[in-house]
Amino acid sequence: MSLRALTANRLNDGRAVYLTPQGGWSEWLNEAALAGDEERAEAILARGRAEAAAARVVEPYLIEVVETDGLVAPLRYREAIRARGPSVRLDLGKQAGAN
Repeated sequence: MSLRALTANRLNDGRAVYLTPQGGWSEWLNEAALAGDEERAEAILARGRAEAAAARVVEPYLIEVVETDGLVAPLRYREAIRARGPSVRLDLGKQAGAN
């Protein structure tokens, strides 16, 4: 099984966020809790569903990621866009900032 992370959209501003190991939410994929097995993946998905029920996030789901040299990157192009921002305007979104 590949690595997986939990993503959702924050309810108050709609931004893509990732569940962290501490149980909070971060806008940065590199800060996400990573699941390397099915048991851990189910645990973080359950946490995301509880957060959705508490109206903090919407639509939590697991995404496949790869970790290389300490950097986490999504495997699917759609998730790369959610993680960084628009693919046609590099001056917008997270890729425009320094992180």
